[in-house]
Amino acid sequence: MGFKKAILAISISALSLLSITSAHSGTLRDYINANAKRRLVPIEKKIFFSTKDKVSIGASIFYPEEIDPLSEKKYPAVILFHTWKMNRYDWAHIIPQLRKDGFIVLAIDLRNHGSSDFKKGWGKRLRFHLTKMINDAEAAYHYALDDPLVDDNNISVMGSSIGAIIAIKLCAKINSISNENPIKSAVLVSPAKNYFGVTTSVSIQRCKKTAMLFVMDKHDPSPTDNTIYKSGMALYKLAKGAKDTLIFDGIGHGTLMMDKEKFIMKSTSWIKEHITN
Repeated sequence: MGFKKAILAISISALSLLSITSAHSGTLRDYINANAKRRLVPIEKKIFFSTKDKVSIGASIFYPEEIDPLSEKKYPAVILFHTWKMNRYDWAHIIPQLRKDGFIVLAIDLRNHGSSDFKKGWGKRLRFHLTKMINDAEAAYHYALDDPLVDDNNISVMGSSIGAIIAIKLCAKINSISNENPIKSAVLVSPAKNYFGVTTSVSIQRCKKTAMLFVMDKHDPSPTDNTIYKSGMALYKLAKGAKDTLIFDGIGHGTLMMDKEKFIMKSTSWIKEHITN
């Protein structure tokens, strides 16, 4: 299947999957409690929040498949960062399994993507925007921390392509300033040591508190650091904490691996494995 056809198929799947939405200004628990008598727990809640440099970020929260609206139970959370030129529905295939496994999922549109703020000419300054996207990730992390439904000690991340770079940068920053709430685990799809001038070799070594799964394809054609596979394996060797790999052969870059059952099951199992009670 060609790249454009693959993206179209993913987009159609996302539209079919995520048909129930809700907008609400309160917390998740406020909304759920308000609808508890009707047992109306929406699949998706669309939100916006601001970064420290005043960029509006569009996002969606997806509820666990089984949730008690009236209990004080807290749930582990996963924050998702998408591929370049895609959006939060890049993750449409894995979100149902995460919900089934009891996770709150926060999927965001990085700046200049999807429903987030957009500025013309950003493609000409890609390195600049990549360095600023860490602000989007930090804002998402703190949004999750601030919600009373989320278990602060069990927040994980997934990132694809530029999203993997951002996930690494977020882990390094959060883990270096907080001994209490490090990023618990990460799934990195098509990561690289150098993505258009944004490097991760130092950052990955600061993520030793985060269990990392590296997902790569041996024939990833992306023009960064020779091949993404070699670059990703170099990062894997630099990682200090718990780590593992999932290697495909001939599927392609980033998004093209994310609808595969092997990816879905390995990634969700990895995150579940590193939850602490």
